This record gives sequence, C-alpha cells and structure tokens, in this order.
Amino acid sequence: MYVLPSLLVYLLSNITSHISCLVSLVLRLLWSALNRLWALRNNTMATNSSSTKVMLPKLQEDGSNWVMYKERIQNHLTSKGLLCHYSGTARKPIEIEEKNGKVHKKGNATAMTDDEFEAYLDSIDTYAQKEAQVKEVLYDTLTKTVTLQIKGQPTAAEAWKKLTTIFESKGDMTITDTLAKLASTHYVDGNDMHAHIATLLELRERLAEMGHSIVDQQFSTYVRTSLTPDY
Repeated sequence: MYVLPSLLVYLLSNITSHISCLVSLVLRLLWSALNRLWALRNNTMATNSSSTKVMLPKLQEDGSNWVMYKERIQNHLTSKGLLCHYSGTARKPIEIEEKNGKVHKKGNATAMTDDEFEAYLDSIDTYAQKEAQVKEVLYDTLTKTVTLQIKGQPTAAEAWKKLTTIFESKGDMTITDTLAKLASTHYVDGNDMHAHIATLLELRERLAEMGHSIVDQQFSTYVRTSLTPDY
C-alpha cells in the first residue's frame, strides 16, 4: 500500500524534471531564434543603408573638374571616418614575429597573450578595410587610364598624393587654356548673338567648376571685347 505513493512521487519528480528541461530547451531555442531575427534585421538595415550610394563625381582626364572633384572626395572620405587614411596620418599596426613557438610584436621580448593577439588581428583587419575603402572610392571615380597611374601605390595616402600631384598642375593648365579660349572667342556679324553669349557663359561656368570664378564685372569686359565695333 505504501509502494504506490512512492512510485507516484518518483514519477512526478521525473516528469517535473523533464518538463523543466523541456521548458529550458524551448526558452533557449526561442532566444536563439530572436538573436537570429535581430541579426537579420540589422543586416537588412545595413544593406539598405549601404545601397543608398552617394553619387560622387567622375574625375575628367583633362582635370577640368579637379577642384570640385577634390572637394567632394575629401568631404566624402572624411564623413566616413577615413581622414587619417587619405591624409597619411594612419599608422599601420606593428608587425609581429614568431619566436620559440610564441608570437611577439617585432622588437618586443615579451610574448603576446591570446587576448593581445586577437586584438592585433582585429587592428590589422580594421586598418586594411579602411585602406581598401579609400582606394575603392578613388578607383570608382577615376578612368581606367588614371587608375593605372596610381594603383601601384602601397598605401591609400600615397595613391591620393600621386593623384593630387598629377592633377594640380593639369588643372592649372586647363584653367589657362579655358581663359585663353574665353578671351579669343569673338562674335562674327550675322551669327546668332544668343549662341555667342551662351558659349561665353559656358566657358565661365567651366572655369567656376575648376575653382576659378569670373566676377560679373570681369565677365562683362570679356563680352564687350568679344563683340564687333558695331556693338
């Protein structure tokens, strides 16, 4: 008569234990599913954010839009936290070496701990990613010919420096040529006056894009000297 209650207690105890394990398992599965959903949501948001691509200007090979291009690219890179990488102030993490089966920072006798090694790998990865981001912006906004001139540079800063060296002088030459064209453009009697003025305005706008603005008074002088004596 006393066996049955003991058996029931045993069975109830086991059932309670199984239910507890089952509840714990269900909770873990729910938590895991929620984490996956949250990660998926974050990835979707990141994808949507990255898909809103900023439209950056393409650099003209003659350097005619160099001033505007330079301003836009520098502003864009700075907004992405990449100022140090195109200006040349970013420092590459110190190299490591293996001694007696242990990893050391070069020139350091003390071996790195596992945490230090993991942090080092993260810093190398971050540095390489940011370098690649700068170069990707440049490659995406340059012609193939210009890209080939800078792609061999070891760092993003050196690639930017070489691009600047090439186009600072080229931009000055283009400004000089455009000013000469503005000064030598003359109206011919019988031609369309509106078309003539439109040509002068286009040259003025082109100069403004190069960072060389022509004030109204100066432009009026160009217009007057471009006309025939009858005007």
